[in-house]
Amino acid sequence: MMSLSIWCLIMAILSAITLNANGLHDAEKWSDLWVVLPHVDLICLQETHLLKDQEFAFQLYSKSYNWYFSHGTSNSASVAMGIHCCSNVQVSLVGEVKGRIIALDVCGEKTYRYVSIYAPNDPSERRCFFGELGKFVVDNTFLLGDFNSVVCLNDCLSGKLDPTSQMLREVLEGLDFQEIPGSHQKSFTYNHPSILNRKSHLDQIYMNFENMLVCGYCLPVSVSDHYLVGMFSIPDGATSPKQWRFLNDLLLDTSFNQQIHLVLENFDNKNLVESWEMIKLKLQALSQKVTVFHQRQTQHEITSVRITLSQINKRIFDGDNLETDRLWIESRLDQCLVRRNFLLNSERQG
Repeated sequence: MMSLSIWCLIMAILSAITLNANGLHDAEKWSDLWVVLPHVDLICLQETHLLKDQEFAFQLYSKSYNWYFSHGTSNSASVAMGIHCCSNVQVSLVGEVKGRIIALDVCGEKTYRYVSIYAPNDPSERRCFFGELGKFVVDNTFLLGDFNSVVCLNDCLSGKLDPTSQMLREVLEGLDFQEIPGSHQKSFTYNHPSILNRKSHLDQIYMNFENMLVCGYCLPVSVSDHYLVGMFSIPDGATSPKQWRFLNDLLLDTSFNQQIHLVLENFDNKNLVESWEMIKLKLQALSQKVTVFHQRQTQHEITSVRITLSQINKRIFDGDNLETDRLWIESRLDQCLVRRNFLLNSERQG
């Protein structure tokens, strides 16, 4: 069966995620963000709060992606879109609304337009904003982002539509947009941190064409009060890949167990449902961090072995003092043996 990544490149539909990042002006949050983001071709971030003078540092930190920015202020709006450097496509910036919209045309076998959206919080501004969306729409367009509004009663726990819901629904219907299948696996993508019934499906991906097998998914993340919403294209008969699963071998990690105990100590017996949901988010975040750490440690050991073997090879053929070279080579081989044992143990546990 054709691999998912190769299929995406042939079809020219990028695997993509959209996330309201809830502020990235603090660079300390960047590492937490990259732990929870899945590997995809296209990343759409809203409410980044990044400023112009932070572009270079953010690009350098996430250098696997080529980034496009539309800035707001350090405490309001701002959107960013990143295209993975290995995606075999041509990209052109075709439009933006300051701090609110970035539109990219991505050309492979066909051309698709990806529009990252962060709608205003104010209803009157949002109404004008929705009225302008048609300017960015062509054939084969995806709308991804935080719409700050819902289109039906099933999209909000309160059972009350906001003042712009009808307009958003009419705009989407008029432009012939449909929700991608699978993105409603979770009922809501936004949970207000202090108001229990403020849950809604604000984050969404829509497309204005059919006859294309595109699947969506939602994931909670520890870095934001919004869910991550993603999409990918798959061939007929393929199944959706699992985005995250808990590995029992993590329980062998002493540091991981200590952190889990700290999480459980904060369990709120008076608010069982909310507290359990928060514990699951923290468990996922901790698991991902530990897994990434072990992966990086393993890669470091592999790289060290390769470098050492290269040094040994050079010393064997270019060395002058046979006795000194022999002792040096033996010590390096001992290092390789230690690293080999570490890698074998990692393979058995992972």
